[in-house]
Amino acid sequence: NPAAIVAEACRALRPNSKVLNICDMPVGTLRRMSHIIGKEPKDLEVRYFGLNHFGRWTSVKDKEGHEYLPEIREYVAEHGYLTQKEVDTQHLDPSWQETHKKAKDLLAVDPRFLPNTYLKYYFYP
Repeated sequence: NPAAIVAEACRALRPNSKVLNICDMPVGTLRRMSHIIGKEPKDLEVRYFGLNHFGRWTSVKDKEGHEYLPEIREYVAEHGYLTQKEVDTQHLDPSWQETHKKAKDLLAVDPRFLPNTYLKYYFYP
């Protein structure tokens, strides 16, 4: 994954620039979460911690402050991040589908937070 390489190149070439380099998987996973709860990603405020692949969500709220983490957690515990309608066309390959499904096992490791799917490769190589 080139995220760290790009981040280092930005730092080296433009040390005073304000650039945030992150893995795009949280964006795709947020689309899946929003589909699970019937909301648009732009209508949600999330809290996420970690660096690139080692991230977790601690909060998923709408603009009115309603917390959806318990509802999403319940869904993920049964289905992973798989959704009835495919909302993330970048990850249609069967191996990606398995990765999204494996999120239910990742959630079982630490049920307090919603996991980034990439943790699969560290916990279940």
